[in-house]
Amino acid sequence: MDLIRSTEIKMVPLSDIKLNPKNRNKHPKDQIDELVHIIKSTGFRRPVTISNLSGFLSCGEGRYLAAKKIGIKEIPAMYQDY
Repeated sequence: MDLIRSTEIKMVPLSDIKLNPKNRNKHPKDQIDELVHIIKSTGFRRPVTISNLSGFLSCGEGRYLAAKKIGIKEIPAMYQDY
């Protein structure tokens, strides 16, 4: 059984990332501010995940929003087939 779904991490421009309009997770301002603080102090420790099938961001919208707030132009991402 193949349990590894993605082995490559790429730097992807924020402008190329599409948010999923059906995402039910909400990210309050204080959560984004905390992520901004974490990213500024330790950097990105986990890439976001983008679906190869839909092209939408499927995991990491809070990190995406924090990066956008900081003014980061590209973030680490992995692509998976779901």
